[in-house]
Amino acid sequence: MEIQYRTDGISTQNPHTNDFLESVFFHGNGYIGARGFPCEDQSQRPHQKGLYMAGVFDELKPGITDIVNTPNFLGLTVKVEDQDLHNASKSAFCQQLSFRDGVLAREYVASFGQKHIKIRLSRFFSLADVHTTVIRLEVTPLDFEGELTVLAALDATSCNLPIQDDQVKKNTETVRYVETVDSSLLEDGGLLVYKTRVTRITIAQAFCLKLSDNVQVLSRQNQVSEQGLDYMLTFRGRAQETYVIDKIITVYTSRDIHTHQIKDMVLNHLSLNGDKGYDRLLKENEAAWARRWETSDVVISGDERAQCAIRYTIFQLIANNASQDSAVSIGARGLTHARYKGCYFWDTEIFMLPFYIYTNPEAAKNLLLYRYHTLDAAREHAKKMTAAGARYPWMTSYDGSEQCESWDIGACEVHITADVVYGMDHYIRATGDTQFLLDQAAEVYLETARFWESRFTYDQRSDHYNMLFVKGPDEYCGATQNNTYTNMLAVYNLTLALETLKFLEAQHKEVHERLISKLGLKTDELLRWEDIIQKAVIPYDKEKDLYLQDETFMLLEPLDVARIKSDNIPLYHRICFDRLQRYRVIKQADLILLVALFPHKFTQAQKKAIWDFYEPITLHDSTLSYGIHALIAAQLGLKEKAWNYFCKSLYLDLDNIMENTGSEGLHLAALGASWQALFFGFAGLSLEDGMPKAAPNLPDNWSELRFTFLFQGKQWRFEAKRDENGSMTAGTVFVDQ
Repeated sequence: MEIQYRTDGISTQNPHTNDFLESVFFHGNGYIGARGFPCEDQSQRPHQKGLYMAGVFDELKPGITDIVNTPNFLGLTVKVEDQDLHNASKSAFCQQLSFRDGVLAREYVASFGQKHIKIRLSRFFSLADVHTTVIRLEVTPLDFEGELTVLAALDATSCNLPIQDDQVKKNTETVRYVETVDSSLLEDGGLLVYKTRVTRITIAQAFCLKLSDNVQVLSRQNQVSEQGLDYMLTFRGRAQETYVIDKIITVYTSRDIHTHQIKDMVLNHLSLNGDKGYDRLLKENEAAWARRWETSDVVISGDERAQCAIRYTIFQLIANNASQDSAVSIGARGLTHARYKGCYFWDTEIFMLPFYIYTNPEAAKNLLLYRYHTLDAAREHAKKMTAAGARYPWMTSYDGSEQCESWDIGACEVHITADVVYGMDHYIRATGDTQFLLDQAAEVYLETARFWESRFTYDQRSDHYNMLFVKGPDEYCGATQNNTYTNMLAVYNLTLALETLKFLEAQHKEVHERLISKLGLKTDELLRWEDIIQKAVIPYDKEKDLYLQDETFMLLEPLDVARIKSDNIPLYHRICFDRLQRYRVIKQADLILLVALFPHKFTQAQKKAIWDFYEPITLHDSTLSYGIHALIAAQLGLKEKAWNYFCKSLYLDLDNIMENTGSEGLHLAALGASWQALFFGFAGLSLEDGMPKAAPNLPDNWSELRFTFLFQGKQWRFEAKRDENGSMTAGTVFVDQ
């Protein structure tokens, strides 16, 4: 239940000033998280030492926000007679991240000429108490006696390096979003209070040090400057004796508590945690992780590497989700990087949400409540786009406003509005949470239905409704008309709104009347919705029994994919985006994704026709693509294709397949898609009829697959095995007593 990185030789380079390793060793508790940079790293790279908090954004420029790289409270190091660990040569280096409890540990021997000192650093962001982070430094002089100085810091120099939405452009200018507004020097630590420049979010960080009994302090010194707060203590170390220094940290923001109370809250909380100490805080954290693993773990027999990778996937999906916070979602890179300015996309509802629905429904509900809380922003966005009802922006941050600066994508990728509705309906169907439907989802369904009515264009000549100037999931297609994915999702949204109204009228009249009154719904609106459902254009080739991606797709110029693309690097790095939009190639799963969302709307022959036509011309230039292709290939019985796509999705970050994990962070949607490929693909789970059913199709090297999941308020267990002859036994699903 861990990943490791080792170097056995001697190196004068710190092996973790490496952006790839810092990405994959990310760890957190959803409220806050850090890239895997070393606590003892005192080098000046403040934009690379990423420490991000859910919902903490500031303005990059008027109307455009950025997730804040918050001040770094992890600094903890030791000096050997004024010589810095960071510059020492190191040997026997090992770093490991435990999925069981989220502890990141680093161990090595640092050499200063003839003096050698063993260092071990362990740190975790508590899942039991998200305001608490703990670091343990263990120092063992191996062959000398002398003065050792411990330095604990709160580093206020952290800043951001905003990345352009245009993925071929680079930026070199950093931005600092916070300013220090208060400080306190404590007897055994310190406190700093910051505020973001524009959004005025207050962040308070405090720490205290706890020392093992054998640390006999010779001197203490602390100071505050524009760079932050430093606390130093000096003691005399003896050979072969281990000294333990624990740094206990508490963090709150004004998102949690009123600003005037925040300083007292942090100090009181810190005092309580200081009394508990490292070991008790670790046990509480371990217990919280154990509860999450109870409903989240997946066991694979016969493939140790896949077993480790799927647990890494699950760990990161938990570590990047603020499961108790209904005012935030999950950015495309979670808390692992500031790519896309930390903003939220359809990635959450379509790719990540199913994991939370079936393992932690409360977390899933809170992700959807974010969309409900930003419904007014969606209404405002619809008005700006001269439309009715509510239109969810393509790219949002804390307040739900549109953050996309690419006019064609922001204006054309309207399918996100129905994606949000799909996520809400998926959650309700899987959990039976009717109260969420009554209190939140029904209003979203109705207001988004109004948007779709205004977004379709009626053609009187053909008596049909067209969706003009849109992009589906395939962003290479250019602005087109009647994208099948978009139109089917829009019709589904309209149908769901009408069905919900009928349900409310029959069983919850007071809610029905309240919504009719609040929204001013008229009968003629509902009649138009019904008309659109019947007459919306769904491009389809009857002779081939093939759904067309859109009405212009077959006009595009064919491209020999095998000739032009021989690796996993996105083609937009080699071909101008304008030219790409005129080739008949696909960036990522589009119709194949539609089949994954609505498996019962397509015959087996139609699914196969969609796969046979679109899979060969899909470039997979988005990390969202591999997992969905693995899912559908597994359902179609295409074992080799399913396995190859699954591996690309599962190891996307661990193997740096796109060569951007270091520079852009982890790909959270790909993690979610990998889990779905296993859950709906290899396990073959179907939950459409209110009772889980399984049709497993395991990879040949897997002898067993088993996991638990939550459905309709019960905990279920899935098991599938191979017999002694290697034949697949039927998968079983049963209530886990």
